[in-house]
Amino acid sequence: MDNIFNYIRTQRDDYETREIPLFEGKDFSQYNTINKVDMYWANSYLEDAYDDVIGEYPFDNISKFRILLEARATDFDLKHIEIEPETPDRESRVATLIATKALYKYHQKIKFDKTLNDICMTRPKYGGVHVTQGKDEVIVTKWQNIINDQSDLMSGVRIIRHYYTPAEISAREGGWKNTKEAIRTAVAFRSKDIAEDISDTAHTQGDLIEVFEVIGVMDKNMYNQALNQMKGEDFDEVEDDNFEYVEAHLFVCGSDWIQDNKDEAGKVINREEQGIVLYAKLEKNIDKYQSRTNTAGRALGEGITEDLFQHQKWHNHSITEDTRMNAIAGKKLYWTDDPDVLANIYDEGVDHGTVLRVGQGKTMSELNQIPTGIPMSQNARGEWNVSADRVTSSFNAKVGEESKSGTPFRAQYLQNIEASSKFEHEREEIGFLVQEIVQDWNLPAALKDISSEKAIFETFSPKELILIDEVIIDTEMNKEFYERTMAGEVLTPEGIEEMKQSITKELRKGGNKRQIEEIQEFIKKAGGKVRIHTTDEARNKAVYFESLGNALAMLAPEDPRRNAIVDRIMDAIGISKEETELYATGDLAGATNPQLETQQIEQQSQSTPALQLNV
Repeated sequence: MDNIFNYIRTQRDDYETREIPLFEGKDFSQYNTINKVDMYWANSYLEDAYDDVIGEYPFDNISKFRILLEARATDFDLKHIEIEPETPDRESRVATLIATKALYKYHQKIKFDKTLNDICMTRPKYGGVHVTQGKDEVIVTKWQNIINDQSDLMSGVRIIRHYYTPAEISAREGGWKNTKEAIRTAVAFRSKDIAEDISDTAHTQGDLIEVFEVIGVMDKNMYNQALNQMKGEDFDEVEDDNFEYVEAHLFVCGSDWIQDNKDEAGKVINREEQGIVLYAKLEKNIDKYQSRTNTAGRALGEGITEDLFQHQKWHNHSITEDTRMNAIAGKKLYWTDDPDVLANIYDEGVDHGTVLRVGQGKTMSELNQIPTGIPMSQNARGEWNVSADRVTSSFNAKVGEESKSGTPFRAQYLQNIEASSKFEHEREEIGFLVQEIVQDWNLPAALKDISSEKAIFETFSPKELILIDEVIIDTEMNKEFYERTMAGEVLTPEGIEEMKQSITKELRKGGNKRQIEEIQEFIKKAGGKVRIHTTDEARNKAVYFESLGNALAMLAPEDPRRNAIVDRIMDAIGISKEETELYATGDLAGATNPQLETQQIEQQSQSTPALQLNV
């Protein structure tokens, strides 16, 4: 059985050195591909590119502006995340009101708009985006720091490198264990590295401590061993647990902290692991991944830079050859059949206005060095650029360049539409990922955040609290109605109203405490009554509402069909008719104090089922 530290070292070495076969004659290394993308982003060749004629070879980056173009064209903002009621009933509409307020507040807290920008930028650059759920944050993983199964990223264990300062690790004390021991051990190994003058292989970077986050399915023995080590307890291996698997989440540091124990002769007797487990817990659904272009046999999709590897190669080759030709053509050279000219040059030197003596019958002329290959090279470069535009939909109309004189407007318009359709597809794919993140992570966390008593009164107005409480009372009444009906009791309208008054009075006996507890529970469950919407319809909302407005103007105010359009508008903007009626009620218009008065509630319960607030 592997311990967690040896497992990390093995996986890291395999990831960085091994290529996987894709098909006959084609192998793939995710590590090398990401490294090449980063080098190209920095306008650098993978190897030294230099000669004596032009010095360093030029690098004209053809992918960077196209990456920025797709990131801009697929930009996803908080306003594009919409919450809709799961069903058209009143309870779902109120749940939508709650979820919308909670999610907006939570997204501002975790700066989710920045996360969205990182997603839109990382995906076209590298060919995929991997995100993890942190504490009050969604983190876009840096591809340079991830170690994963190159064939299927989400099926295997994902290992993510982090670099924390001692202060950052210390701040996690409470959630993490053994933080002080980790800092002390890191300092000791750093001192050892410096003393042995092996700074090129030092296991720490300055004050930073390397921490590995391990996510995914692993054998139960390896997890239990890590868990016991975190707790400082002994571990006994269970043979059958090597074939049982659990989904776990670990943080460990010091995978390379190995103490060699030697005998008197200096021979290594054994090697002792000095790594430390900071966190070990069984957790699911804490990371997500989406590739940009799926390629059979590999996990990482194809980004724009990789799409243009060949284009970049021949584009740079063409520019390099042009530069070399111009460098040679820039030198003034002459030819002559008179050997005495050379003697004149060496004897007297050559300066401006020097007259060279040429023998009778001899000739001397300037050598024609005008490069004849440059036009051909430029044509070839243009063809590669056209191909790159087609691959990435970066046509002039989309980039923002002025069209050439004589270009038909209609042709440019159609070209822009075609380019935009490709980006809309990519944006829709990003929307699916954002929808999962919000539905699975952000919304539950947001509802949990605002379910405390203090947050409730900070987030919702007194009128909104009344609306929530009314829905809770209606829910209780529906349960009671169902139970009585199933018991064979026939309820008249008067009996239903009496039942409602009875339930309202009974629920409100607890006063403010009862109301807060009920609302807290309703808020926590609100996420199950709504759905997240992230399609491109959000961008065309102005057109959508204009169409509804036109339809509304076509119908007279007394026309009953007009109500259907009004309901559609209210649904689209997330406002229920009950809420508008509540605000229109004169005796509630000035309600501002959220504290509830039990006596006042009971006195008014006979006249109105709505929960009244003390003014």
